[in-house]
Amino acid sequence: MRSFWVQILTLSLYFEIVFVVSRLWDLVIWFQQGTPPTEVVDPLLLSVKQLKLLLDNRGVNYTGLLEKTELAQLVSDSG
Repeated sequence: MRSFWVQILTLSLYFEIVFVVSRLWDLVIWFQQGTPPTEVVDPLLLSVKQLKLLLDNRGVNYTGLLEKTELAQLVSDSG
């Protein structure tokens, strides 16, 4: 009976540690890029450099696209 409670406590501690680490990772990204990764942004307000950085972070290929409107549409389509 005692080992069951130890397993439950260990599992809950694991989930708490994972949660805290993920929130710290969000802070690191926020300090590096200036915007939190969960923030919803309007792609038309971003510069071309920021759009390309966002597409790079999402792993989307944008070669051959030159106009800002095309990049903004690709950002919107990628989520």
